[in-house]
Amino acid sequence: MIPLSLALAGCHVFDVVEIVCASDEACAEPPADADTDTDADTDADTDTDTDTDIVAPTSGWVISGANSSGSRVLVFNALGVQVAAWTELGDAAGPVAFDPAIGAAFLAADDALYRLSADGALKVARAEYPGVLDIAFADGFVYAATGDGVVTWNASDDTAEVAAFDAPVSGLVGVGRAPGASIYATDTDGGSPDLYQWSVGGGAPVVLHTDFDVSAARATIVFAGPDDQPYTCSAAGAFYSVADLAAGGSRHVAYYEGGLTDVSACAFDRGDGTWLLFSPSAGVIRLDMQSRAKVVLEPSSSYDLIRGGFY
Repeated sequence: MIPLSLALAGCHVFDVVEIVCASDEACAEPPADADTDTDADTDADTDTDTDTDIVAPTSGWVISGANSSGSRVLVFNALGVQVAAWTELGDAAGPVAFDPAIGAAFLAADDALYRLSADGALKVARAEYPGVLDIAFADGFVYAATGDGVVTWNASDDTAEVAAFDAPVSGLVGVGRAPGASIYATDTDGGSPDLYQWSVGGGAPVVLHTDFDVSAARATIVFAGPDDQPYTCSAAGAFYSVADLAAGGSRHVAYYEGGLTDVSACAFDRGDGTWLLFSPSAGVIRLDMQSRAKVVLEPSSSYDLIRGGFY
């Protein structure tokens, strides 16, 4: 059992701020191509209106952070209030997910999964799975993209082991929540991304799109967006419809004009119709449909942000 320090609502490790641009200020740098990878974007400029109108959010976030003293996992609700924290995790830092129903977080690090709850931090080591690149939570199970394909773990059973999906998919780079009891997974075998969907409980994956974009770097983070359709975001902070990319389009539906290159998690908040992104250098940012931005979690001077996820 790893020592545990649990902090409930009211504790504050990372500063949560809202940055609202004044009417005579520019919210971002002049519009530019949403991505720096080698694609043929035809993106139109986004609205630079500086007033924000973000109300009734429902999606919170979980982050993994670390400094020289060790790592920690922090959970924030949709309003940016920290509601839980696990510290004294040693060097364990990596992809994270959170299940609000049981109040447990999940951390992937060093070829192992950790279940973080009020009872402590349980390590489930699976050395035969070479490297967990991404994890997602859906319908009581944690899903991980590994070097051996997608694996799953029963989130409510502390003694459960990881079991492999019966799916011949290699080169996985990400997993994300899909509509209903299912998940998305993306691979980049051959250089271009493919999109799969699995039903919770296993079985063969459904291939939704093959080679759906010319740029693997732009389309590895896939999640359920408006109308429960698959959307993706780039490391530069641009959001795209997968169906549009698969049809040869390249126009983004939203874009954070902050010069980012390290976005590693994205989501769509159905509560207020906003886009969410996580960047280790910029924190957590909300964008409305006109790409007007609000920073809801800034990086701390005390801890480095490592990975983030949304719930």
